[in-house]
Amino acid sequence: MKIEFMPCLVTSGMLLAFGCQENVQQETVDPPDVQQAVVEDQSDDSKASEGGDALAADSVPESASSHGSPSRLLAPGNKAPAIDLAAVVHGPEVRPFSGEHVVVVEFWATWCGPCLRNMPHLSALQQQYGSEVQFIGVTDEDEQTVTEFLETEAEDGETWRDSLSYTIAVDRNAQTSINFMQAAQQQGIPCAFVINKAGQVAWIGHPAQIESPLVEIVRGTWDIETAQQQFLGAAELNDPFSFSEDEEDEFVPGDETFPADADESEPVTTE
Repeated sequence: MKIEFMPCLVTSGMLLAFGCQENVQQETVDPPDVQQAVVEDQSDDSKASEGGDALAADSVPESASSHGSPSRLLAPGNKAPAIDLAAVVHGPEVRPFSGEHVVVVEFWATWCGPCLRNMPHLSALQQQYGSEVQFIGVTDEDEQTVTEFLETEAEDGETWRDSLSYTIAVDRNAQTSINFMQAAQQQGIPCAFVINKAGQVAWIGHPAQIESPLVEIVRGTWDIETAQQQFLGAAELNDPFSFSEDEEDEFVPGDETFPADADESEPVTTE
């Protein structure tokens, strides 16, 4: 199942055209703590870790891991990339885009503790918004692993299958993760992307912080330009290879000398 955000144009995927929607009243849903598990290189022995917060196992193409100008990042205001799913394992089928609903694509994994703690929060939001928003949880694990996870017990005593009210899907060869996570240089999960009714990425962040932007995106009052500036500004600050003109002479190529105020980040490992 491949969904491309091409308003008013039918392709081999689904029709993605976006319009307007009435306002929605926001109810208070207490989010869990903001925690993420780090996503690193994919290997058979990298998934095992204590407490379910193991390192991820995503294979990263060389082009996706290169440090470049933040303008090349997938950021708020950009057209949403394709969602390429191998299967829907739980919940409603992914709806054709008509321009009358918002989409939340959330990346998670069964081994990710912070992801599991956020799932009841997303379920509550799905129930709150109903047909106005479709939440899609995407993992690059195999279908059997996800199916078996859904039959395990959640914190409320029910199985995850009985507890979750939104769509749970399996990525196709990690392609959706590449299109979203790697394009936006996001290396931790859970991570959510909100797609507005115009087919644009409107917000990127931790799902525990999604409520305020989501209500404005649904209402059509979200300031996407400010969101873009803030996201790109943060991306530039977090990139140790991005310096102002005054700082450029402080970095020696091939050396490990960085300006004192530059943040050090672990580069994505490529295969």
